[in-house]
Amino acid sequence: MVSNLINGSIGESAPEPPDAHAACHSTGTATADPKVTATVRTGAADAADRDKRRPILVGLFGLAGFAWILTIVASLVAPNTSGGTFATLAAIGGHSHALTADVGSGGMALWVALVLTAVSWIVMTVAMMLPSSIAMMTMFAATAKRGPRWKRSYASFIGGYLAVWSAAGIAAFLFSLGVAWIGETWTWLGEHWQVVPAAALAAAALWQLTPLKDACLKACRTPLSFMMQHFKSTKPGPSFMLGARHGKHCFGCCWALMLVMVFFGTAHLVTMGVLALIMLVEKAAPWGDRLVRPIGVALALAAVAVLFLGGQSGGEHHHHAAVAVSSDAVR
Repeated sequence: MVSNLINGSIGESAPEPPDAHAACHSTGTATADPKVTATVRTGAADAADRDKRRPILVGLFGLAGFAWILTIVASLVAPNTSGGTFATLAAIGGHSHALTADVGSGGMALWVALVLTAVSWIVMTVAMMLPSSIAMMTMFAATAKRGPRWKRSYASFIGGYLAVWSAAGIAAFLFSLGVAWIGETWTWLGEHWQVVPAAALAAAALWQLTPLKDACLKACRTPLSFMMQHFKSTKPGPSFMLGARHGKHCFGCCWALMLVMVFFGTAHLVTMGVLALIMLVEKAAPWGDRLVRPIGVALALAAVAVLFLGGQSGGEHHHHAAVAVSSDAVR
């Protein structure tokens, strides 16, 4: 299955619409240097070669697997701890919202919470996003191997990608901190907390139906077009910027789904697994783009259900979301 996904992405039977990258807030012209073009095409050929890409795939899946193991272990251990240890393990386990209460009560400095949030989102990105970007990562690695010190270039590319998602995670945490504060000070919202996850689901549903979602998804699904347009060299600086550019496309494609996880109260393992599968199918499966609209409709129906059926547990749900993660939530 992995081979089919990679070969399908590299083989790109249809050219990418010219406005896709521009619509995803990405500017630039196609690679003009013949040597650079030849390097990208050779890298694409290497990425399509099973023997040459096998070590790359082993490394990528090993990294994603380690992130999932770390997430699972931290999620299972966190409920049995307390204080700073609980907050740290909960954050690593994908529950960065557990830091909200510590910051609000003065039990943790804001800068510490931001660092833990960045770590949390790096782990979540590697676990959830890396598998869906496997074709892009493989193609860049194969291309970088054509130049000197390719491992440093590859690390820079991944670093740029993770930097975008870390920044997004910090922004989401600060936003959730503000929402939690409003919930504590605004009695009505505290008693009707189901409005928050319902709004997150509604936002995700609407984003699924927008042209920008389609444009960013097309950019993520066509790694060869992306490399031909934006690849400049295998030096660390350009590699980092290229990874950040890919991260912006990935963020534009998936931010609304991640918002659901942030504001649904508990980013437990089932939620992470389902959302990771949705993003993998959308970005990597040959027919993934056909599921965007049905997923949007499903999210809209879920928003209505949460809004009108979740009222009885609204206040209690808010309490658990803002203060702690129960053992049932992480499991």
